[in-house]
Amino acid sequence: MVEKCLPGEMADHILVAERKRCPIGFLAYKLNALVLERTGIRIAGQGLSASLPEGTGAYIGLLKAALELGRGEYDFMEADAPLHHFLVIRTWQRLGFQMVRGKYAFHRELM
Repeated sequence: MVEKCLPGEMADHILVAERKRCPIGFLAYKLNALVLERTGIRIAGQGLSASLPEGTGAYIGLLKAALELGRGEYDFMEADAPLHHFLVIRTWQRLGFQMVRGKYAFHRELM
């Protein structure tokens, strides 16, 4: 999945957090071209992010950087995560994101 971010297929922007010159996290996102085409609204999202366990603070730093870089370039930024990822959702709320929808996928093993 990360490989798709590099050529621009999945991301317009890739931010990398590093500590002592070693990568500890990344955040990739892009403009939602379909929404822009149909509404004229510039929404950033549709991305991918991850940080290492030793990368404490990297994720929130990457989000803050993306918000600052996106100011003026996008009208809105969106993100999604499973509803049980409370830490991620609370982090977004602390940064001013507003929850506008929720979904939960039930999985059943078929034998």
